[in-house]
Amino acid sequence: MILHRRRAGFTVLEMLVVVSIFVVIAGLSFPPLSRFYTSQQVIDSRSQVAEAIRTAQARSMAQIHGMSHGVFVEEHRFTLFQGPSFANRSTTLDTVFSVAESLNLSTTFPDNQVLFLRGEQIPQATGTVMISHINGRADQVEVLENGRVE
Repeated sequence: MILHRRRAGFTVLEMLVVVSIFVVIAGLSFPPLSRFYTSQQVIDSRSQVAEAIRTAQARSMAQIHGMSHGVFVEEHRFTLFQGPSFANRSTTLDTVFSVAESLNLSTTFPDNQVLFLRGEQIPQATGTVMISHINGRADQVEVLENGRVE
């Protein structure tokens, strides 16, 4: 009588089936993960912009360095500054924040700046900072007449 030994392990066909299942699962999970990542980029940038505006407001109210404080918005970055305007600021006191290249910043504020005069909590002008992703996701930060940042 001839006995056949059974070999332990997987056949090439079984391995191909398992690998193809992993590829299909990865392919199906990529779009939702991509949307989540895009959404998080916009949310994080919105939070950073709002926090910079609130910081400028608080510094102005506290009269830090005896100056006005503000935030200047550019396409891919924004700057927390001290001085009567962005053009006439003290550049050594700037704090610059960059956003991802896939994000664009725009604003309705005059001269692209949110400015709080020394000792004031109310901005010189009201407006909105828009954060938009190249894939279409967008959000905004509003500064209201009473100084509230939303």
